[in-house]
Amino acid sequence: MAITLRQESATGATTKGDSLTFSELDNNFIDILQNKIQAIQIDADSGSVNVGQSLSNGVLTLSGGTNITTSVTEDSAGNANVVINGTDLNTTYTIGAATDGANANFTLTGSDASTDTIQFVAGTGITLNVDSAGAIEIVNTVTDTDLNTTYTVSAVDSGSDAIIRLTGSDASTDDITLAAGSNITITPVGDTITIASTATAPDFAEGVLAGTNIDVTNDSTGQVTVSLEPVVDAVEFKDYKETIYTGGSTTGTITPDVANGNIQSITLSGNITLNALGNPETGQSMTLIVKQPASGGPYTLSSTMSFAGGTKTLSTAANAVDIISIVYDGTTYFASLSTNFS
Repeated sequence: MAITLRQESATGATTKGDSLTFSELDNNFIDILQNKIQAIQIDADSGSVNVGQSLSNGVLTLSGGTNITTSVTEDSAGNANVVINGTDLNTTYTIGAATDGANANFTLTGSDASTDTIQFVAGTGITLNVDSAGAIEIVNTVTDTDLNTTYTVSAVDSGSDAIIRLTGSDASTDDITLAAGSNITITPVGDTITIASTATAPDFAEGVLAGTNIDVTNDSTGQVTVSLEPVVDAVEFKDYKETIYTGGSTTGTITPDVANGNIQSITLSGNITLNALGNPETGQSMTLIVKQPASGGPYTLSSTMSFAGGTKTLSTAANAVDIISIVYDGTTYFASLSTNFS
């Protein structure tokens, strides 16, 4: 809607050049009321008001506060520019000299003429000293004269226990006690301590019982010897094998030790005499593989054992192999000779 003037001219209005009708006159007032005079709503952090009413003046006031100033200007376009300044936002502080006392205080002088203080507080075992230049010295007043104590063994006291007396460099005296206990005696002699056991060796044989094929003996020192003579009946072996003990080159009188195994092998380096086995027991047997050397020897066998058919003659070819089978019945060695394995 536009305002219609009768004969005057104005920006934003239409000039009719004639008398206005009632309608044109009314429309002019309606346009003023609805479009030209408007209240301005002002909102703040707290409160809200409307300013600018017909036939009255509305005033917007921006008030400053502590260290706050406000200013308003109008630019060429008719806009209002509001500036709010804080006068204490960029304060510069200067550290003054520290002052002495139970605590140490630094005084800060600000560019806004204010004065603040930073305080260093002393505590238990800590003191703060300020020198003439204002520097702070932090002093630890805690003392522990026992941290680096050097101890000297001064004496060993006698008694049911032994007490080793330590004299410290801080004039303190501490004791280390070596206490006797059950079956333990402690005997100090001068600076020497003897620790001895009074326990009696138990008769272990009391808890080990003899039985069938088991013998138990106990000597004066408490040493127990258990001997086993087991008898095994109706045993079936599968994939059975024995260790073959190699006796090496042999000559002279020999006594193959059954403790090394029941199958043994020897290579002759001279004539041999075989009359007995080493460490034999009734019922033991041995298979003895006898080899002539590569040089051919040949070397012979003599023996008091009872050989089958009385045959005791070894094979004579170089590298010849014979086998002697021996069974001992507790009195007599029964032997048989198998020759010329080739």
